[in-house]
Amino acid sequence: MKTTSTPLPPGALVDHVRMGSFTATDGATVEYFTHGEPAAPAFLVSPAFTGSARLYAERFGHALPGYFVVVVQLRGHGHGGGCTFDGATYCTPEQGPADGTYQGFRMARLGADLRDARANLGLGKVALMGHSLGMNVVSEFLSNFGTQDITGLFVYDESPKNFSRDVVLPEDDTFPPDVAVFPVANFAVTVQEFAAYRSGSAYYKVPKTVRQLMGGDSGNPVYNPETKEPAFVLTEAAWDLWAPFADRMNGKILSLLFWSSITNDYTDVYRLVRESGMPVLVYGGKVSLVPWQAMQWVHEQLPGSEFMLFDENVGVHASFLNPPPSGDEFMDRLRHFLDQRVRPRA
Repeated sequence: MKTTSTPLPPGALVDHVRMGSFTATDGATVEYFTHGEPAAPAFLVSPAFTGSARLYAERFGHALPGYFVVVVQLRGHGHGGGCTFDGATYCTPEQGPADGTYQGFRMARLGADLRDARANLGLGKVALMGHSLGMNVVSEFLSNFGTQDITGLFVYDESPKNFSRDVVLPEDDTFPPDVAVFPVANFAVTVQEFAAYRSGSAYYKVPKTVRQLMGGDSGNPVYNPETKEPAFVLTEAAWDLWAPFADRMNGKILSLLFWSSITNDYTDVYRLVRESGMPVLVYGGKVSLVPWQAMQWVHEQLPGSEFMLFDENVGVHASFLNPPPSGDEFMDRLRHFLDQRVRPRA
């Protein structure tokens, strides 16, 4: 496989986070961020839709001393490849839907990016974490490249199936049809509205339906403690960490990745995970964007798996950004899982 490491530029070491990139097998540049020593047990992370890989490397790296945390930036995020336009080889918000080229914005290709990152960094045994859309990337990796040398899995708040039974036949008939409740009637509209997201129109100016998807019904991306409405993050401070990166996203990338993620069915992947015998931690939250019953279903498919479920007051989707005590509880539970069940297999 032809991959080339990019030398770390001056100043790339920020708070013990290192930045790098490599050339994927299809020729696109893929960014990654690491924290910790390469000789330590590896924890390979695929972040959520619109999420900064650097932010994940900082937060999980600090919380998981003694691990080599590697976060692979999703295509179309940051300065990774996948786009060409007006001299740029990464996706900019100035690039319109019909401008330049867009390459590889499918879950299967992102799964291959994880494989390429693992090979480029010389990682042998690894534990995997997929957060939200990033878990679908991990599912593609497991489905297409197998479970060999995977020491553990953290399934972080992503349903394996989003469309109801009358829309897409499920791979596994045991998945409850009333849990796959994504509003199919509004799906095409949402995808079109993502594509209309352009430079100069920050997140707060995107259509209301998109804001409702990412935040609460009020359109406010900050958790509302009075109404308990679902929201993407818990506090305004956490949103301030997330939004600057998300606000530079290209609209067509949002549209393509969202389409590919939501329309896939990954229920069959958990048969492979079950047969592998790898230890698994499953997280869900009762006020998450993702139905907690879907996460319970994942847990039930995997005998011996652990289940972390946050209640109505703290169970938000981006819980790794929660303040104490729930943020500490989240990281403590993950660290205990890695120390007690994954490290012995590393």
